[in-house]
Amino acid sequence: VLDGDYRVFYNKSQLSIKKLKRYLDGDLVKEIIYNENGIQEIVKKISDDNSYNLVYLKGKTKIKARFVNDLLDGNMEIFYLQDEKYNICRYNKLVKCFKNGELYQIKKYNNNNLIEVFDLENGIKNGWSLKWFENNKLKEICKFKNNKPNGRLCLTFENFKRKEYYDMKNGNLDGNYTIVSNYLNKTIPYKNNVIHGVIKEKYKMINIGYEIRFHEGLFNNCFTKISGNEKTIYFIYDNLFIYTKYINNKRVFELKIVNYNVNIIMLNSLGYENTYNIQLMNTIYTNNNFLDNIIWIKNLEKNIPVKIVEDLIQKNI
Repeated sequence: VLDGDYRVFYNKSQLSIKKLKRYLDGDLVKEIIYNENGIQEIVKKISDDNSYNLVYLKGKTKIKARFVNDLLDGNMEIFYLQDEKYNICRYNKLVKCFKNGELYQIKKYNNNNLIEVFDLENGIKNGWSLKWFENNKLKEICKFKNNKPNGRLCLTFENFKRKEYYDMKNGNLDGNYTIVSNYLNKTIPYKNNVIHGVIKEKYKMINIGYEIRFHEGLFNNCFTKISGNEKTIYFIYDNLFIYTKYINNKRVFELKIVNYNVNIIMLNSLGYENTYNIQLMNTIYTNNNFLDNIIWIKNLEKNIPVKIVEDLIQKNI
């Protein structure tokens, strides 16, 4: 009955150890394979008739894995042994989790700190994906379906004073993109990766907010500015322009321009509304390109610069 070490050699230009097998009472319990330079490369430890652990060493990489019936089962650990100054990866340990030969999860570590984990099915992301900062605070969380984000993606920035949320469907923005921070709250609604709905933006430190209405990626006629107890609404549609100002939710001023007709409503000192109608000359529009500017603003696909609209009001009232 074999008991102890059993060596296998090969002989070309020199005698070198190729393989070493270790037996205990006739059973193979360990096998070591060396490369052509005589350096240990693979260590195989036999657990029982059906399972064994394998360690693979090559260069600055070390791999440990467990096999059952010659299929990966359990954790495959991959260690990257680079010097710190040459290590360009954010992680130095990769763990692949197997069950009956099927990969179902991957974990990444840096100095034994878990920094990323995600679930897989049929080789692609399916299930939860999480990332952490080096201080173990959560950085990102999202659920995947068929390798695409599906559900709410949450991002936290390193100073932890800002978070972003993305409502995802099959890899596309579908729902709200939201920013929450110490100085700004902002929500942009999306439908199938296109802005659709009312953009809301509020600057906390100065108590100013904006609302801009979009339809299928294009500005949709209405822009609102909110400052304390004042609210100003700009409505732009073809040759119609309406500027309305509210204080404490009560209308105090309204300017309406339709073609060359101007209608003005103002609140007097007694709290009653006075109405004025004015007919403008063609030259007023021609000189200032007022209607051209209105049409240009209407077709903007991004946020309307507030100052542009305010300048138009000041120049054309």
